[in-house]
Amino acid sequence: MKEIFWISHSPIHQEEYQDLCQRSGAPLLIRPMEPESLEEQLHLRGSRVESLVVNLPLPKAAQVFRTAAGRFPVLFRASQRIATGRKVPSYCSGLPEDEYEKRFVGWRRLLRCDVEELPAAQLSLPPASGRVFLWLSRHQLSQPALDALQADCGPVTVLQYPLPIRDVADLLPLLPMADLVGAVLPPQMLSQLKLLLGDTPLLRSDFSPQDGFHRWQTLLSCSVEYELLPQLVPEQLHTA
Repeated sequence: MKEIFWISHSPIHQEEYQDLCQRSGAPLLIRPMEPESLEEQLHLRGSRVESLVVNLPLPKAAQVFRTAAGRFPVLFRASQRIATGRKVPSYCSGLPEDEYEKRFVGWRRLLRCDVEELPAAQLSLPPASGRVFLWLSRHQLSQPALDALQADCGPVTVLQYPLPIRDVADLLPLLPMADLVGAVLPPQMLSQLKLLLGDTPLLRSDFSPQDGFHRWQTLLSCSVEYELLPQLVPEQLHTA
């Protein structure tokens, strides 16, 4: 029986499992896996492994890609945000915000995933009395995140862009206003944004709905390429 390593902090949904089984065309075992134990498990079970499916933040996805080292296909979940029409408390600020559901629409196969970052506290910034921090996210900054940002980078004025971003080129009029940029974007968009920013630091926040804010990381390099795999599961089953 072939195995797929499911590398995620959340369980697999039924339509995702069904899609993977159809792609395999054979009996399939989904084996939940932590990134830290991946190398050991690949050594033990490599002949049975069909692919690795990663549903993790970008740096950990890059770690999985490096570990796979071309031996196994690495996929990650492609999803579409759908508005429910309801308001819910933001897990960042606690303030009401629009609720969205993520609908599974297929898989992307990673062709390249090369990410290098360091803690924002290690940034070497020139002296300044105040900086503009462009925040690309529909979530407002939580107070712990803002406090940590100012501890790392000094006083900042936050300029938030909360609208959906279809093309990072649409941000070009805003980028010259920013001394620092923070973004919550899909991997390839982060890669494109890093190219547009040049020397302007691009920050990523380590946070999760379960654990809250952790710290700010600076993306030093970010090169991500992928291909969207053909859809197999009927559209009506993509409801997660």
